[in-house]
Amino acid sequence: MELSGIELRYLVNEIRSRVTSGYYVSGINAITKSSLLLKLHHPTEEDIMLVLSAKGVWITRLRFKPVEENSLESTAQKELERAKLDSIEQAGSERIVSMKFRHPDSRVRVVVCEFFGEGNLAICDESMQIITILNPIQVRHRTLGVGLRYAYPPARGVDVFEVTLDQLLALRNEAKNLDVLRWIGRGISMPKKFVEEVAKRAGIEPDKPAARLTEEEVEKIHSTVKSLVNDVSAGKNHQPVVIMQGDKPLEALPIMTEEAAKASTKKAASYMEAVDEVLSSEILDIGRSSKTVELDRQIAVLEHDL
Repeated sequence: MELSGIELRYLVNEIRSRVTSGYYVSGINAITKSSLLLKLHHPTEEDIMLVLSAKGVWITRLRFKPVEENSLESTAQKELERAKLDSIEQAGSERIVSMKFRHPDSRVRVVVCEFFGEGNLAICDESMQIITILNPIQVRHRTLGVGLRYAYPPARGVDVFEVTLDQLLALRNEAKNLDVLRWIGRGISMPKKFVEEVAKRAGIEPDKPAARLTEEEVEKIHSTVKSLVNDVSAGKNHQPVVIMQGDKPLEALPIMTEEAAKASTKKAASYMEAVDEVLSSEILDIGRSSKTVELDRQIAVLEHDL
């Protein structure tokens, strides 16, 4: 499962509202090679278990045991334990979250989580110099590594939270041979599951050439996008569900889309809990797979001895 920018905004807002002032990191443990479990403690409130991973950030009801070694674990413990969570922010509509932690001596550490491609986690100092990073990067537009300053990737498309009607009209004029679904998806970086829902709610044929949209149709698409984005990111009109394949949770949705209605789903109490069920299941699958590999190795050793 991949989180979209608008779904991520809801998770960030929800974490910010629940992790009030006074919470500090009382413990950090590895879960997998790309995920950490942070225990947040408060003198008078319940502890909060927060997962930081290359797939997402969410509050979990589970207390994971380590499944794999994580190269960030010891540095994360050294740099983040005893620090309070000062802030959590999303970079526009990008799938990037930064979390600022402040120590009692005022030292600041920033954790940057990227949820695209292979995903990434980096711990930086106050000047955004990287102390440790899960996946060092060296590509044409940026280089990330220990000792270097963290740099955001180039923005993709128009910020879906800020998109204006004039911007959509300009994008229509540049649409060339794109149909409506690909035009919306590329222009404002929305995932297919929400692009299809926008077209349905706006009453637009999904395979219509975008360049042939009328101004009135573009206005409908714009107002529908703004409404759907607000519903998803602000938690309005949520009907959270988990798409199932047998007993296996595949994807969490904050709203019931037309496509989701055709699938096997089960209701969730909140979108945060739906995300926890799906992404935690993926982590547990890694654990089961690791145990199977180790069991196969042990069997191979026994067979060799025989």
